[in-house]
Amino acid sequence: MSVELKPTPSPATQNEPLVKVIFLIQVLIVAGLIGLAVSIHLKPKEERIDTERVRAVASRLKAAGILDQAGELYEKYLQSKGEERGDAKIAYSLADLYMERGDYEKALRWLYEADELGPGNLKEEVGKKIVHALEALGRVHAAQAALDSRTRLDTPGPASKEEDDPVVAEIGKDKIRRSRVMQALDDLPPFLRQRFSGADGPARFLRKYVADELLFRKAKKLEYDKDPQVKRRLQDVLKQLVAARFIEKEISSKLHVDEADLRNYFKAHRKDYDVPDQARIRLIKVSSKKEALALKKKIEKGMSFAKAASRNSLDEQTKKKGGLLDKWVKKGENFLGQGDPRVVSDVIFNTPVGKVSDPTPAGNDFYLFLTEKKKKGKKIRFEDVKNRVEQDYKVMKSTSMYQDMLKEAMSAEQVKLHPEKLGGDK
Repeated sequence: MSVELKPTPSPATQNEPLVKVIFLIQVLIVAGLIGLAVSIHLKPKEERIDTERVRAVASRLKAAGILDQAGELYEKYLQSKGEERGDAKIAYSLADLYMERGDYEKALRWLYEADELGPGNLKEEVGKKIVHALEALGRVHAAQAALDSRTRLDTPGPASKEEDDPVVAEIGKDKIRRSRVMQALDDLPPFLRQRFSGADGPARFLRKYVADELLFRKAKKLEYDKDPQVKRRLQDVLKQLVAARFIEKEISSKLHVDEADLRNYFKAHRKDYDVPDQARIRLIKVSSKKEALALKKKIEKGMSFAKAASRNSLDEQTKKKGGLLDKWVKKGENFLGQGDPRVVSDVIFNTPVGKVSDPTPAGNDFYLFLTEKKKKGKKIRFEDVKNRVEQDYKVMKSTSMYQDMLKEAMSAEQVKLHPEKLGGDK
């Protein structure tokens, strides 16, 4: 019997798998070290912001009136703080900058930031600006609440959530706080909000708010919210609200006003701001010139103008008062609602006080005027009406921008109107 003898493996052959593993580990370690060294070498250095330089440039831009660029740099400065507490003074400066631009929403954002950072000696100014911004945004009751809160902070004793925002009504377990009701009141259109003015206005609105809430809950239980007509009208209202908000944001964000624009607008519309000559008058309205001349003769012979007016005038509003008009008439004002106001005005202001005018045609009627008093007009300075000029200018510019936006949208969408198919007046 033969036995096949296999060669005995050498020690090197027996350890070959282990050697391969060790070699592979060494390769990976070396590769890792090389990769780490390369990444360290190639890693870009983090950009370091020279915060003081940014702040200085922002301040100079603001002083030069370059508000957009100044705002960007101020924000960059504050963001560079990272997790550190920002600078309340810079936040306040940024808010003040946005106030100058009329961007009250952004101003309010940074005012709250300054307030949270601890405004220090700016505390009073920050509080005033917050109230101003809320008022400018139409949040009159939020502004009042902020003012009240500031007043309470100046008095001894700790403030609580209940004091700052008390519960003003309860419906079951639902607690309705003051801020919720006041926000709803501020959201009303101005003409509706006016109905709740006065000392008892908020209380009256609260009753309405609760009544509306109760009716809404009842109606919802009966699924009136799923009524097709309600859904259609809700969609129409939503469309109007969204469109109005779009216009407000798009126009307000692009509407920048500087004093030069305001002064130019004031010069071009000066007559709208100057106080004109005024007169206090009595009048008699008759249907013919002949009748007017006959009455004038009677007055000149001794009949009082008041008696002649009460007996003969066709003007019902002044007849019982002896022809007396309740208000002062401004020169050039169309207070009659007919005729040429320039002709009527010339007659009134050229007739001496205490004298009866000649018969004056206006529309299909004739008038006699008795000027009892006159007040001289005066020129108004720009500084005295700057706020009013700014509001008027913004309305003018907003209207123009709206018309341009609408024209562009209609052109882009290829809009065609066919009003003749509606019937009635075109």
